[in-house]
Amino acid sequence: MKFEFRNHFYARNKEFSNKEIWEIEVKNWDNQIYATKALHIIDDFSKEEPVTLEKILNYYRKSDFDFMFVGEIYSILTQNEDSKLLKGNGEIKLNEKYVEKVSKWCYEHIDEIDFRTALVIEPNKQRSTSYKAIYLQFFFQKFNLNYSENKLLELLSYDYYGNGFDYLEHKLSLSKIKDRILENLNSGSENEVAINNFYNFGFKHKILDFIPFALDSIKNSKYDISVRRSALEYVYIFKDTDNDIEKLLLEVVDDFKWEIVKTLFNRKHKNLENYLLNELAEDSDINKRQASVYLIELQNIEGLKYYTEKIKTEMQYMPRFFDRNSLRTLTTKEAVPYLLTMLELTYKKEFIHHDYERLDREVYEALTTLIV
Repeated sequence: MKFEFRNHFYARNKEFSNKEIWEIEVKNWDNQIYATKALHIIDDFSKEEPVTLEKILNYYRKSDFDFMFVGEIYSILTQNEDSKLLKGNGEIKLNEKYVEKVSKWCYEHIDEIDFRTALVIEPNKQRSTSYKAIYLQFFFQKFNLNYSENKLLELLSYDYYGNGFDYLEHKLSLSKIKDRILENLNSGSENEVAINNFYNFGFKHKILDFIPFALDSIKNSKYDISVRRSALEYVYIFKDTDNDIEKLLLEVVDDFKWEIVKTLFNRKHKNLENYLLNELAEDSDINKRQASVYLIELQNIEGLKYYTEKIKTEMQYMPRFFDRNSLRTLTTKEAVPYLLTMLELTYKKEFIHHDYERLDREVYEALTTLIV
């Protein structure tokens, strides 16, 4: 590779800008004069400022070539996997000596990574980790390596690409996986990607011991909504009664409480109507809107009164404000005067219609249902 760099620079006898490298790569596309890999490296170095041969060589003199080699094999294999998905290309067959070299590197470095803490979830929910951790996990699966049991248990916490840990289930007993998951959940420091995977494992194997932790996850407003939804579904499926879910309505104060309402609504929970009427009496406009649509579906006319008054005040229909198409569920004749009021509003010039979902159409559907 060093000679390739020298050839590039001596042929031109100058430093390279990113634009010049791009022009060379275009010319090199059909008739390869220069090694593509060398061009790509020079291109990377020249993105911010023109690059010289000495700058590149100084970088490589300080580099870990074994790590770079492993990274290059990783890039080749992952690009090939992406290509297979898109084009159906065959698998790359690595030379056995390369497999041995990468495997040896993995065994030499596996104890340098603690996979329990190797994955970091940033405040914006982006995942960050080290390339070393990525390589060690990837080649463990790719080459069927034999890591220690403790390392395999650590890997339960590491899922940078969000693929789960099914691959570990044929390497570890279910009881050991369950025990480590309970230990990690009890620690209170597990990352939320792993927690989501734990609930998926619990769903699969019907593990009731995770329920208390699922209840805590539901209340944790710092978690991503996907984790909280998984936890709520966990409690919904494995709890025979709704008592714990009903208590959550008093403990969850952010917008996730409406996910809990949806769950209780689907279970036809007997106390939900009173809770919704209380929300309708609160000051929050968002909570009132949400409560009104559920009350409408429960055939409670108070919800429809608020709904109608809101439309009348704003003189527009925005379906996203109300979240559900509840008008079509009406079966009580008491709804007719309110539906006619809304229909009359839609004929006024100042009324603003939604581009795709029109209030007059929703009202007609509701009236048709009532008549039928």
